[in-house]
Amino acid sequence: ILKVLGSLRELDLSGNSLSCSAVQSLCDALKSPCCHLDTLRLVRCGLTNNCCKDLASMLGASPSLTELDLRQNDLGDLGLKLLCEGLRQPACQLRNLRLVRCGLTNNCCKDLASMLGASPSLTELDLGQNDLGDLGLKRLCEGLRQPACQLRKLRLVSCSLTNNCCKDLASMLGASPSLTELDLGQNDLGDLGVKLLCEGLRQPACQFRKMRLVRCGLTNNCCKDLASMLGASPSLTELDLGQNDLGDLGVKLLCEGLRQPACQLRKLRLVRCGLTNNCCQDLASMLGASPNLTELDLGQNDLGDLGVKLLCEGLRQPACQLRKLRLDQTWMSKKVKTMLTLLQQEKPQLVISS
Repeated sequence: ILKVLGSLRELDLSGNSLSCSAVQSLCDALKSPCCHLDTLRLVRCGLTNNCCKDLASMLGASPSLTELDLRQNDLGDLGLKLLCEGLRQPACQLRNLRLVRCGLTNNCCKDLASMLGASPSLTELDLGQNDLGDLGLKRLCEGLRQPACQLRKLRLVSCSLTNNCCKDLASMLGASPSLTELDLGQNDLGDLGVKLLCEGLRQPACQFRKMRLVRCGLTNNCCKDLASMLGASPSLTELDLGQNDLGDLGVKLLCEGLRQPACQLRKLRLVRCGLTNNCCQDLASMLGASPNLTELDLGQNDLGDLGVKLLCEGLRQPACQLRKLRLDQTWMSKKVKTMLTLLQQEKPQLVISS
């Protein structure tokens, strides 16, 4: 193993069933000064908490390792506790840790929080599809607020979160200037949750750039708060609101925020948001007044021919700097498809896809 690892920078053993003794042998080799591996992927390898002591020991003795992917292994809270001991070691330089679907609960979040406050090298953490719940998130936020925490990207997709954790999240956003990307997709935050989040995003210390709120149970009732936040959060450049029932009224309200001079949003995704041609006049007007917006995804919305025609009027405006537009072209007439083709010829920098 050591002979092979000496020349490797990346090792992917995903999908192989590894015994505890195999993991121990691998970790012993990784601890050698001759090993310069920077990326290790062990996705779906049948790992349990029994191998985490060896992994932790390796993390504290392998300064070259910067990325570890342990997705879809049943490590559990005990395994995570052991891993955190390794992550806290001064020699550990891990930057990216993926723990998606590892059987974690709120009981491990205190250990995670403590580790975050003692691991300044860690900049990306993916905890998706673990049943952390609101209590777990509350504990996690305590670590994210620590001055030593330098985490930039946090993914919490499908972690059983509700609006009850959003006050803690909002408070953390205003106290964690290093955090720039947060994915809260597939959590039932609802309109109240987003209202609370927006309060955090408006704080001057918040340097957020990317926010994903896909399938979070949102409606048009939260769009006024989102619009207000967009006009007061110049750092935010990417927002994904896909698979939420915002409707035409919701988009109309959003457009008011997008037209604000302070809004610097570049990418907006509104996939499957229940939109029709009735919101396209507002979108067209916004496109002519939002020179920063370069990417707009309107896929899986029934805008119809009339809606697309209205959009084209906005796209032709000189101030519109859109580079990528995604539309559902399934039911578009031949005439409107030709109109889109001609528009792309007029504006060769614009790419329209379906």
